Amino acid sequence: LLADPWAVLSPGFWLSFGAVALIFYVTANRIGKTNWLQEYGKVQWAMTIGLIPPLLALFQQLSLVSPIANAFAIPLVSFVVVPLTLLGTLPPFEWMLYLAHQTMALCMWLLEALNSLPLAVWTQHAPTQSSIVLGVLGAAWILAPRGFPLRWLGVILLLPMFLITRTTPAENTARIIVFDV
Repeated sequence: LLADPWAVLSPGFWLSFGAVALIFYVTANRIGKTNWLQEYGKVQWAMTIGLIPPLLALFQQLSLVSPIANAFAIPLVSFVVVPLTLLGTLPPFEWMLYLAHQTMALCMWLLEALNSLPLAVWTQHAPTQSSIVLGVLGAAWILAPRGFPLRWLGVILLLPMFLITRTTPAENTARIIVFDV
């Protein structure tokens, strides 16, 4: 924020902020120990469900392949590309930068292959503000801790974002809003 104070207005900032909040929501102060793979799956589930309302509100799109993409891209970048890049900054290991680049190129090729699938992205109308609020509540309900009553009912709160459309002007008419600034 010091380098770019306007960052608070960008969608990426708020999506990142929301993603971190979701990680805390599904992992912090939970009873019971899970292994790392279950924890990773829980976080990916939270990203998939919890980011539906903001993604539809901001872009009117959802990636249907993002869980698959994240399943390989996050570990690959975290455990291969970043360490190779850091080691490549040391004088005797510059050649590791080439390996990091090749690994990232492979990752990008796989991501592009996923993106080219026919049903990779869900595109729809812009949801109404009230349906976005209901969607956020529904996502929080679905992602509530185990033992929370009737978590599946959160899906019902997500449905208005998909089903309720904004009213459109009648044929051969226009609705124009002029802001006096």
